[in-house]
Amino acid sequence: MKQRLPISIRLALIASLATALFLSLVGTGLYLRTKSSLDGGIDASLRARAADLRHSLLESTSAPRLSGSTTTFEQLIAPGGRVVAGADQPPLLSDAERRAAQVGPIYRWRGEQARLLALPAPNGSVLVVGTGIASRERALESLATALIVGIPIAGLLAALAAYLVARRALVPVQRLQRRAAELALSEKPEGLAIPESRDEVEDLARTLDEMLQRLAKAREHEREFVANASHQLRTPIAIIEAELELALSDPDAAVYELRSALASAHEETLRLGVLARRLLQLSLAEDGALPLDLEQTDVMPLAKATTRRFAARAARDHRAVLFAGGTGIVSCDRERMADVLDALVDNALVHGEGEIRLGVEADGDWVRICVADQGHGFPAGSEDDALGRFVTFGSNSSHTGLGLSIADAVTRAHGGRLEIHRRDSRTVIEVVLPRCETYSR
Repeated sequence: MKQRLPISIRLALIASLATALFLSLVGTGLYLRTKSSLDGGIDASLRARAADLRHSLLESTSAPRLSGSTTTFEQLIAPGGRVVAGADQPPLLSDAERRAAQVGPIYRWRGEQARLLALPAPNGSVLVVGTGIASRERALESLATALIVGIPIAGLLAALAAYLVARRALVPVQRLQRRAAELALSEKPEGLAIPESRDEVEDLARTLDEMLQRLAKAREHEREFVANASHQLRTPIAIIEAELELALSDPDAAVYELRSALASAHEETLRLGVLARRLLQLSLAEDGALPLDLEQTDVMPLAKATTRRFAARAARDHRAVLFAGGTGIVSCDRERMADVLDALVDNALVHGEGEIRLGVEADGDWVRICVADQGHGFPAGSEDDALGRFVTFGSNSSHTGLGLSIADAVTRAHGGRLEIHRRDSRTVIEVVLPRCETYSR
């Protein structure tokens, strides 16, 4: 696995780069602004000096006297290029520059030494004024040095500050991570100590705590599921084993006895097959992976078909399964929904009494399929437990307690719900499904 840099180091690097980039942009702007300001000041000074000298030349009838020094200098150049006045020799302008200055003012740099302004003077001559720029160069050099040295230092300080802040901010997160890892391995995890910081760390702690509690419940749920499944499987396997051992241990066993043993083993094998299919169906439904072939369906024919399938079984117990009427259009997997109705009627036959009625009712945006019998229903207060896995009431050991649990899971996979109501001291189970407005066969 490719190792990544810690968050604190990554934040430090990002802060350093961002600070350096920002200060570089600001420093560049400052340098250019300072350079422009210095150049503007120099040009303004040259214009003022040139204006004074040009005014003196216009008023004077004698040869002008121009000064010269290491910082400022002046020169008057005749139309032919000869220096008429000024301390500097030779001419400060080239012939091309002189001709351009005869037309209008021009500015020129002389490397890093001087700045010149040349402008027309009387009689076609050119007046040149200049100033040294050593102080300008020193100021810009000092500023550039400060920026070059200061920006990396500021970037390093920003990186250090970001690193320390990130480390400090991540301390409670790391503490939560270690504690969560410890509790995840615990059989009965306690709740996380949630800091009351009113920030993202508190939100993270609450989320982790909720996740750990869900994991603990899921682990307990799965442990209970495995234990119950093992118990349900152990009984038919033990019966099959006993029947086969009995048949094999008696070499003089009659054909009738052998057939009886095989019939018993076959019956228990069928029970194992039903249990395995129900477990698989329940697992797929709870994981949201139950395949559904949805189509618009009128549930009235499904309810009538269920009553016909259970009619003979009910008659053997001197009971009846009747369709109470009603219709409703839903989007469902017909085979899966038929299994749901079968499970509800089977539950009523096992745990209920008297006549069983299936009714369909359209209730606003929902369709209700009601299964009711004349018995006393579930024990009082057990309605919420009735939809659990392997939940059985009474001493009937021939049922796995998965019927209602699977019916509930399949109904929820259809976007509906299973409701249990107590009416007149008995329990009524309803399949509630979303209603469709139209129906096409």
